[in-house]
Amino acid sequence: ACFLIRADLFRELGGFEPTIEFFGEDIDLCWRAHMSGARVVVVPGATARHQGTIVERLTARNRDSAALDRQAERHRMATVVSLTGARRLPIVLPLLILLSFVEVIGAIVRGRWQRAIAVLGGLFSLVPGIGNIARRRSRVRLLRRVPDHEVVEMQVRGSVRWKRVIRHRRFVPS
Repeated sequence: ACFLIRADLFRELGGFEPTIEFFGEDIDLCWRAHMSGARVVVVPGATARHQGTIVERLTARNRDSAALDRQAERHRMATVVSLTGARRLPIVLPLLILLSFVEVIGAIVRGRWQRAIAVLGGLFSLVPGIGNIARRRSRVRLLRRVPDHEVVEMQVRGSVRWKRVIRHRRFVPS
């Protein structure tokens, strides 16, 4: 991902979430921008190119794709729990848990053990990370200028992952 952000907005939002290194920092920042009332525009047709050290660092890190997958899951789940509004959290958290277990079962059935472990690891990382999540929620509360339901209206409905699975599923005629 590549994005541009006004310097004053970046400072107001507190920059990137320090607990997220790679994998999800863009989603977290954009979600917080939405909550603060800023406009976020997605341009899927745009192209960008990295130079030098960032590409080299990512290439070196990509050697252990299972560890990266686990890290991405931890960040994804912590972001959802940290940034979802207080009224919606009692609905979103059980759905997150349910869909995670369904995804784990699907991964096991397909023989994707590393994926199942990554999803479970992300889910179970919420328990020891509760202190960090509470601190993030407190910081975010100060930024919130837009009600949660307005932010939700800008998000994709349902589970993006399940929509992707259904869209790419290959049906074999019998």
